Amino acid sequence: MIIGYARVSTDDQTTQNQIDALVKAGCDRKNIYQDVASGGVYDRPQLHVVLHRLRLLVFPTRTALQQLKRPSRRSPGYTERRVKASEG
Repeated sequence: MIIGYARVSTDDQTTQNQIDALVKAGCDRKNIYQDVASGGVYDRPQLHVVLHRLRLLVFPTRTALQQLKRPSRRSPGYTERRVKASEG
């Protein structure tokens, strides 16, 4: 599955060229999300939907579980909880 994201900075612009390129690359139109937001703005609702969908699709393979068990300095215990949940 290909998930696409198109963004323009102002209402005067259009995402049509981006959408055409995504469709040409094999992305189904129902999997293309669009936002109108400045590049410096983090509040992009459709981007958050895309990221959420990607998180649901990406999961560790069996061979990578040992690496995930290593503690992370940024979020102690986070990867260990994720691995236990995926093994459980």
